Amino acid sequence: MKFSYVDRQLDKVLGNDHDPLNKERVKFLINLTLLSSVVVFITIPLYMISGPMIQVWRSCIVLVFMIGIVYSLLRKPIWRNVSHAMCLIVSFVIWSNLLIFVMAINIATIQFTLLVIIFAFYMLGTRWGVFYALLNILPILFYAVFNGKEYIHINITPRQLSTPAFMLVMINNFVLFVFMHHHIFTSYNLTIKKLRLKQIEEELLNAKLLEAIEIAAQSSRSKTDFLSTMSHELRTPLNSVIGMSNILLKDQPRDDQAENLNILNFSAQSLLTLINDVLDFSKIESGKIELEHIPFRISELVQQISLGFKVKSAEKGLTFHLEVDPFLIDKVLIGDPTRLTQILYNLLENAIKFTPAGVVCLKINAIVENSDVLRVEFIVSDTGIGIPDDKKALIFEPFSQASSTTTRKYGGTGLGLSIVKHLIEIHNSRLELTSRPAAGTTFTFSISYQIGDSITLAQHAPGSKVTAQQLSSLKVLIAEDNAMNILLMKKLLGQWNISPYFVENGADAVAAVEIQNFDVILMDIHMPVMDGYEATTLIRANPDPRKSSVHIIALTASVSSNVQEKMDKARLNDYVSKPFNPDLLKAKLESICYQQQQLAD
Repeated sequence: MKFSYVDRQLDKVLGNDHDPLNKERVKFLINLTLLSSVVVFITIPLYMISGPMIQVWRSCIVLVFMIGIVYSLLRKPIWRNVSHAMCLIVSFVIWSNLLIFVMAINIATIQFTLLVIIFAFYMLGTRWGVFYALLNILPILFYAVFNGKEYIHINITPRQLSTPAFMLVMINNFVLFVFMHHHIFTSYNLTIKKLRLKQIEEELLNAKLLEAIEIAAQSSRSKTDFLSTMSHELRTPLNSVIGMSNILLKDQPRDDQAENLNILNFSAQSLLTLINDVLDFSKIESGKIELEHIPFRISELVQQISLGFKVKSAEKGLTFHLEVDPFLIDKVLIGDPTRLTQILYNLLENAIKFTPAGVVCLKINAIVENSDVLRVEFIVSDTGIGIPDDKKALIFEPFSQASSTTTRKYGGTGLGLSIVKHLIEIHNSRLELTSRPAAGTTFTFSISYQIGDSITLAQHAPGSKVTAQQLSSLKVLIAEDNAMNILLMKKLLGQWNISPYFVENGADAVAAVEIQNFDVILMDIHMPVMDGYEATTLIRANPDPRKSSVHIIALTASVSSNVQEKMDKARLNDYVSKPFNPDLLKAKLESICYQQQQLAD
């Protein structure tokens, strides 16, 4: 049975139910109730004419219940409760037939019993189906046992039930049998079709999602490739600018020349910091940042960091305070000093930038956890402009600052604090912020470090045991195709009295190794004819053990995510990123020289 009003009303009340079977159950319940209500309504005048009156009252009670059920379903589809009510109504009819009206097992009673069993299983499931089956079968069996063979007697007498009403009920029950089975079968098939359609839709959606994921991945790869290329192209000239300015600053320039060189060096370093921030943010997004675990003296590290910021603070008329817990003096820890420097640099840079007058303070406290692990607390505070409460979350978003006015007045990309937050989280910690407008800001975080010792530190920094004469004896091959970088390396190594041998590509490097032996090869990665990876692979394949085991350090401006993987595959010993700190390269050369001395001894 279909009623347009009923269908429209059901669409409203069933809008949030996404189970197609439940929707069919509710429709089935309404149609069944309406059909039964019509039959019950017709039986009322028949009973009024032919009696008995008690049947009239029973029909009226059942009709009221059914109207209430339809009303409830059209307002709020609590179909489970309604199904229980229907089962109880039919059970009431069965029991009343046995005990009051018929007092025998007639065909109508059997029909009602079968109807309630089928209905309960379909609407309420197995558990309730069994319950209502037992509720109605047991009294029939009980009656049959205690009334001899009456259970086979179909008692249809005018005295107990008027013939027209009984015939109407019996016909209705047969109709309900057919209707229930038809509806169950139709609903089952309809549900299967809907599920198949949904499955097809899901497969199409999954295909679109896979396509979108591939497009996003391709876009991400393109972005990574672009950043890698731009980084290489920017770092290569920066390497010459920063390197040459460092060389000139150590060449005892006049005061005015030193000032100009410092400005040049500072500007180049600022540009390098910006490039590094963008690249680090890209690495953080892709989850490709890994922490180092090397020994360092934390007191020396923060002293070095503070030196530059003391100068910056003084230039701006600010006071810079550094407070280091005495427990941390000369304490050797094992961790990532580079990332710690990056965190403190960004926080102190912001503190000085947003403090027009007053004090900037870096405080470091030791929190001893056990004999092997030391937790260090870092506090960076200032008396600057502060941050409003509603902007505190915003400043940690990438490319965001507290306001557009802040960006115009103070500059910056808005990446610094976002990077700091992620780097601290990588250390399994969290960044805490307290701030009041016009009163200042305090950032607090803590990092746990393994406790090292001086012996471990010395093993990582053996250069102090190497003399200048020993360092100058190193035979160094440099594979570099950029003319400015060749000039830089010639001047830089000349300061250490090292006379390197230069080649312009990887193929020439392989040929040079065939001709003579070298202690170190400084290998550029991106070169014409043959790149550094292929050249290293060929050198490692040399049958002469001395040639194949030469120490090869990559000099690369590339920061792509697979650089380390390619280095490991080619068996490069180490790498230095361009632009590099001359002291870092010197330390690596001293370490190689020290290792050779140890082998010679």
